Amino acid sequence: YKSIAPNLKKGAALAFAHGFNIHYNQIVPREDVDVIMIAPKGPGHTVRGEYAAAIEHTLAAKERFARLGEAVSEGEALGNLGGLYMSIGDPERALAAMEEARQRTLASPALGTRAASEINLGLVLMLVDRFDDAREALERGLAWAVQAEDRLWQINAQSSLADLAAFQDAFADAAAASNPLVGGVEEGGEVLVRED
Repeated sequence: YKSIAPNLKKGAALAFAHGFNIHYNQIVPREDVDVIMIAPKGPGHTVRGEYAAAIEHTLAAKERFARLGEAVSEGEALGNLGGLYMSIGDPERALAAMEEARQRTLASPALGTRAASEINLGLVLMLVDRFDDAREALERGLAWAVQAEDRLWQINAQSSLADLAAFQDAFADAAAASNPLVGGVEEGGEVLVRED
């Protein structure tokens, strides 16, 4: 968005394939820009039903792998489950699933699997504003990816770390901008909104 925002004219429209970026405020369009979403085929209740079915099937697979003692496969199922929970807007369950996935995949001899688990955990931690924990998970994921010589997971970890830095900068900027307003309200002062 940052690369196209300067070129958007008043009344322009941004189209999204899904609502993730808007819902989690990863993209905050200007007030004079319209936002539209091109929804998946099918009404909302149908789409939600598909996610519910996917969660049910993924839980069944996780339980099967647990019964068979296949910790790595169970961890991969938990990672998928975490992604499904994020898709339906349930970050608490997503985080629990990703943390459990990480524990299971640490037993994997496949270092790329360990990298994926750490990176996915880092992404969820970032979305629930646990930035320090997110950085640690992403850095662990990058280390596993480097050790595995897995270039795709290295790129994924590096771009996720860059996203995290941008997230933190945006939050720091927002906090700095709002501090004078909060101070004025706490002191009983009048807060004026200036339109530039």
